[in-house]
Amino acid sequence: MWKELSLILLWLIVIAIIVVGVILYIHRNTEFDKTGPTGPQGLPGIASNTGATGPTGLPGANKSYITFNSGGFYVDQAFQFYGFQQTNGNLASIVMSESGTLSNLYVDNVFPNNGAHQGTMTFTVTKNFIDTALSVTMPVNASTASNTSSITFVPGDVIAIIYRGTVTNNLGRMTLTVTT
Repeated sequence: MWKELSLILLWLIVIAIIVVGVILYIHRNTEFDKTGPTGPQGLPGIASNTGATGPTGLPGANKSYITFNSGGFYVDQAFQFYGFQQTNGNLASIVMSESGTLSNLYVDNVFPNNGAHQGTMTFTVTKNFIDTALSVTMPVNASTASNTSSITFVPGDVIAIIYRGTVTNNLGRMTLTVTT
């Protein structure tokens, strides 16, 4: 029995030591804190003036496309339009209404044999009925060709595409990128 009482007493002493240690730890970390409690939040600072709004930037470029379609088998020396060809360039041309750039002439032959052909095929963009560097020569047996060159235009310029070649049993479509 004395043994049991001494074991209980030992446990009570250990618990007392732990409790005293916790109390001293709490007491030391609160009562003797050198920085003191947190004070109230200060007043907000004075708002500054907003700077002036900058000028509006220039508008970005507008990009669109002009499409042409032979409307039938190619005719040598014929201007292409949408759905027909015309040997008179005045009847198959576009008058530009503002300044900009034409680029990326793309030609796609679609008939017969997926546009494959034997012979010469050249498509040239004209400006005011004068040939430009924006021109495509279709390789033999090819069905597509393109040229990424560009030309500029101003209001009143007349734009057209003329076909020159020996292949007259194909038809196709052409696209130009317009940036204003």
